[in-house]
Amino acid sequence: MSTSTRTSVPRQIYPLASLNPYQGNWTIKVRVTSKGHMRHYINTRGEGCVFSVELTDDDCTQIQATMFKTAARKFFELFELGKDYYISNGYLKGANRQYNRVDNDYEMTLNENSQVEEAVNEPIFIPDVKFNFVPIDQLRPYVQQKELIDVIGVVQHVSSTMSIRRKADNETVPKCDITIADDRMKSVIVSLWGALATGIGSKLLDMFDASPTVAIKSLRVSDFGGLTLSTITKTIIQINPNSHESQKLKTWYGSEGSVATFESVGSTQTWT
Repeated sequence: MSTSTRTSVPRQIYPLASLNPYQGNWTIKVRVTSKGHMRHYINTRGEGCVFSVELTDDDCTQIQATMFKTAARKFFELFELGKDYYISNGYLKGANRQYNRVDNDYEMTLNENSQVEEAVNEPIFIPDVKFNFVPIDQLRPYVQQKELIDVIGVVQHVSSTMSIRRKADNETVPKCDITIADDRMKSVIVSLWGALATGIGSKLLDMFDASPTVAIKSLRVSDFGGLTLSTITKTIIQINPNSHESQKLKTWYGSEGSVATFESVGSTQTWT
């Protein structure tokens, strides 16, 4: 948790769209709109750790910021999803599209000399997340495609958080599976990874008896186990969002969905 306090000294804030690798000193004011988990690695140069965040400013411009080793350990606990920060002394380079899907030509690196200060009780305008929901029974054409999808559904089941060892780097990552259903009488498993598993997953485990709705943006569709959805670092999850789609699902579930039988699009399993 940050113990930083807001300074009263006026500062010039640069929009993210104005930054480039050749620019000198700058300060930005941004919100953390996605936070990845800490990864540990071993390569020819030794051992290290790394994590990334996605940052959004009040012009709705986004950028990915990555921290390695000392900087990763220094800033991992400081950065919290949904909070606003002043950041300065970062470095920009061309975005590596193999690891970065943020819509920006550049990506940012923060080191141990970078300055990160929480912006406490200060307004920053971030527009509502825009969803383009795909009904659960129409997910199959997206299997193994690069296109990410958005879904909305009623939570019917939540697993306990488990630890999964990845084959790619032998790292242990938290994972939580939730099952959601919609008014087309279909259900699907959504795997939450990393901070979403320990955060949102734990929250849903405590409240799923109340049948909350979830709107989820940016999911990958795979054919593992038939068909499943998985979160990535940029996934956004809203619980009981204030939207027409959510209210429609709640009304339907309260009147008939709670006693219905649902067919899973990923297997022969059914939920009632």
